[in-house]
Amino acid sequence: MENREIRIVDASNSTEINNIAENYEIEDMIEMANEVLPNTFDELNISYHKIEVADDDKFVFVIDRMNQKAKKYKFFDFDKFKEQPVPTDFINVSGHYIEDMNTLLKYLSIEGRIEIKIFASLSYIHNSLYAENLTFKETINFEFTFFMGKASFRETTFEGVADFKGVIFGRKANFNETTFEGWADFKATTFKGRGSFVKATFEDKAIFREATFEDIANFENSTFKGCVNFENSTFKFYVNFREATFEDKANFEFSTFKGWEHFWNATFEAETIFMGAIFEGGVYFWNATFRDEVNFHNVTFKDEAIFMGATFESETRFTGARFLNYTNLKIKFCNFLNLSGSINRDIMDLIPDGVSNVDIKKVSFFDMKNIGQIRIKWSWSKNNLRNVIGSSMTDKSYESYRMMENQYRLLKENFHNLGQYEDEDEAYLALKRAERKAIFKGAFKERHHKSLIPHYGYALWTWLINPFKVVVYDWVGGYGTKPGRVFGAMLITLGVFAAIFYLIPNTLSYSESKYNCFWTAIYHSLVTFLTIGYGNVSPEDHWGILISGIEGFMGLFLMSYVTVAFVRKILR
Repeated sequence: MENREIRIVDASNSTEINNIAENYEIEDMIEMANEVLPNTFDELNISYHKIEVADDDKFVFVIDRMNQKAKKYKFFDFDKFKEQPVPTDFINVSGHYIEDMNTLLKYLSIEGRIEIKIFASLSYIHNSLYAENLTFKETINFEFTFFMGKASFRETTFEGVADFKGVIFGRKANFNETTFEGWADFKATTFKGRGSFVKATFEDKAIFREATFEDIANFENSTFKGCVNFENSTFKFYVNFREATFEDKANFEFSTFKGWEHFWNATFEAETIFMGAIFEGGVYFWNATFRDEVNFHNVTFKDEAIFMGATFESETRFTGARFLNYTNLKIKFCNFLNLSGSINRDIMDLIPDGVSNVDIKKVSFFDMKNIGQIRIKWSWSKNNLRNVIGSSMTDKSYESYRMMENQYRLLKENFHNLGQYEDEDEAYLALKRAERKAIFKGAFKERHHKSLIPHYGYALWTWLINPFKVVVYDWVGGYGTKPGRVFGAMLITLGVFAAIFYLIPNTLSYSESKYNCFWTAIYHSLVTFLTIGYGNVSPEDHWGILISGIEGFMGLFLMSYVTVAFVRKILR
């Protein structure tokens, strides 16, 4: 403030006025008010009277020496104002330098004229303003006004439009327990001191678009009954929305939060938008409740983001979001958690603990880039991940299975990096199943680029080979993740072939004599399966030779299969 100078000059003193004009770039606020206000008056069906300057009036120049600029105001002479008849419909002190606004409001209140429309746009209010516990029944307009001192509207009721568009609050602005029954317009407003709206009630629209909060912004326990718009706003310090209630749409699109942000126990009843917002400090949504869709698309979380205990009753989109620090997603309930296309560079924690219980119905990790760690378990939530991811697919199309394949691959790699090998096996199994189904669904849709088989030939081959993949790859061995299953398949194979040898007569010979008892059949099946081949029992006819050859091949295959699956388990 040391660079600001205030000069009061008689309107008739052209020499002094010209001297200031030669040294500083003048911004005439009176002229600007005369240009801006007619449209506002037309909207309210009021006849606008131009602000005139008489020779006995005074100008006030608020000079910014650093930038070589000066703003020109008309000096508000309260004594002269009292000599005139008390206004009955509106008062216009726009473009004025008002030393003490409190005196004017008190005078109007005493005269019973506080219910009239007040226009003080493009003005400069020098002293602190204490308009507390008042009721403004009509429009009050402070558009583009500069409040040099504190401004307090504590416990005040605005029954008409409260227009604070473009206002600069030089010090603390206090709207605690204030009620806005009409529109509350704070578009492009700058709060250089603390902006406090504790327990404020907004009955209609609340507009804070492009607003700047350079100090603490406190909206604790506030109630927004109409739409609230914080689009492109900048919060340079601590932000507090604890236990605030948003009954209609809440828009924080492309806003920048540079300090800590607290939304503890806040309730969002309608659609909530944070798309493109940047959180440079920690953001905390502990136990917050979102009853409609939530959009965090392309949001950047540079510090920790905490959603522990939050409830999301509809879809929550973090698509394209960037998580650059620790993220706590121990959500109490979420109908659909969409993390598609997001980037995780640190720890993303979704494992429930003794304090929080995670219940997420659907989740999507499609095309997510995981550079850090996702703390999660296959048995996470009330269902396993396969069911939770599968629930997010709208149909059983080729595209859906490819999306599932992409997500399971991400989880497999994540589990491997964390040493969660059992979970890795489950993710790998789900991955291969989704891959197989995608290939089957897309047999006539895509052609393998390396295949020399014509398109329809490849499709036919895919359809024919699919049952083999289902039985051998999946059911028998779980794509190499279930050695126990392979071992069980070996025992079943031994028993089946032993029964065949036993039931078909004259297929085996023992010591040059027919010997087809049950134990001989089991013995021959075992040595054939294990490719030992002692020779004391051998096939007798062509059927015995054929069946023994088939069993020997299956034994060799299954032994290799169980070896690979078992070694894979042990070596990790």
